[in-house]
This record gives sequence, C-alpha cells and structure tokens, in this order.
Amino acid sequence: MNRSIVFIISALVLFTACEEKVDVQLGDTEPKVVVEGYWCSETDSSYVRLSRSIDYFNTSTPPAITDATVEISDGQNSILLTHDVDGYYRPQAGYKADTGKVYTLKVISDGETFTSSSKLNPMFEVDPVLQFEYKPASGFIEEGYAVTYYSIDNRPGEIYTRFNFGQNDTIFDQEILFTSADLIKGQNRPFELPFYRAQSGDSVMLIFRSLDVSVARYFEALNALNSGAPGPFQTPPANPPTNISGGAVGYFMATDITRIGQIAP
Repeated sequence: MNRSIVFIISALVLFTACEEKVDVQLGDTEPKVVVEGYWCSETDSSYVRLSRSIDYFNTSTPPAITDATVEISDGQNSILLTHDVDGYYRPQAGYKADTGKVYTLKVISDGETFTSSSKLNPMFEVDPVLQFEYKPASGFIEEGYAVTYYSIDNRPGEIYTRFNFGQNDTIFDQEILFTSADLIKGQNRPFELPFYRAQSGDSVMLIFRSLDVSVARYFEALNALNSGAPGPFQTPPANPPTNISGGAVGYFMATDITRIGQIAP
C-alpha cells in the first residue's frame, strides 16, 4: 500500500460518542498546559479539555485546569465555554459545529494566553450500505464476512481522515489514518476492512473523522510515541508537534463525523 493508508495500533481509547480522552504523558521538567480541543459536527459532542503535563515516567493522572477562560470563534460569532468537570469545558446544550468554517480557540490560564485554529473540513461521501462477502479462513484471519465500504471524494486540497471500526458496541483499538492527496477525485473507491471478519448477526460500526493536515501530523506523532511502553532506561520522547501557540502542548481539531452501522447477514 502507498502512504495514503497508514495502519496505526494506538493507545488511544475511542468512545462510541464523539468524545475521546487523551492523557498526554511528556518528558518536560516544567509542567505545560495541555489542550485537547475537539470541535465536532455532532450535537452536544464538542469540548475543550485542559490539564497540565506531568513527567513521562509519572503514572498519576494529569491535574485538570478548572479555572481557565475558554473561547471559540468562527470569525463571526464567539462563545464562552463553561467548565463542566475534570477540566472539560463545553458550549451550551444543543451546540453543533458547522462544516466549512475555520474555528479559533483562545485559552487564558494563569495569565497566559494560548491560541489555535482548525478548519472543519467536510467528510467525503460514504455509501451507507456495506458490502459483505463470506470468505474461508486464511492464515491468522478466521472465516467470516469480509466487509467493504465504498466512497467518493470530490473535496479540493489535502484532507486527512481518521478511521476506526468495531462491532457490537466495541470500537477496536486499530486506527487508520489516510489522506485524500493520493486518491483519484470522483472515483467510486472500495476499501475492505483490514484483518477482520464479521460473523452472522454482528453489528458492524464504521466511524470517519475529517482532519486538517496540522492535526493529522499531531496524531501521527502521538501514535508513534505511544507505540512503546516507557521503561527505566528509556529516554523520554520529544513532544509531538502541536497546532497550539503560546507554549502549550496538545491539539485543537475541528472535525466532521460520519457513522455507518449495519448487521452482518
């Protein structure tokens, strides 16, 4: 396969809702503000989580920041987020972000200001009907139904997609990150779920999230960082690249979501 599809076995835990939590463990001697900004096209799913980094070998929970000022702007309107619990700041109930807009984040904490921006690119078109083909066991892959989805991408420019799938209310840890740059625009493209066979009656779930390039680079680096467990003789890794300015680490991502679910025959 070319670079358009990168298989990533990550330590990230993906919830069945839009929300996810990433505890960034870093080797900094001085604590830094950690921003986990998730601005989403699903209703009541957007949030910004603030915490402080801890030493890479420290296994305790990073301390939450609960007294910051957090503002989001789309260039025309601005909203202040309200602290909920454990460093999570959320917009008012019923909020839903819009595709095509560039969202700007501003965080003020302990007299310091941190900013970021991310474009909420639309997802490509995905056929909601999955294709199931029964196949015999092959190597370490058991017999069962191979699952294929079809998609068409007509979006301009380079847009990344973060893809997860699972079955029966469980999302697998396997994550696929790929870019639209190598795809042929307008081509009806099949993609078979890798190393997976569904069994009759399984509920198969697919989740697609659009990413701009800067956020994709962050997750590429973060997944590489998480690929090895820390040990007493391991050098703490460098911070992953961030799209947060002002000295914080982490990310702010605006994302469009597409979910598909279907029962295997």
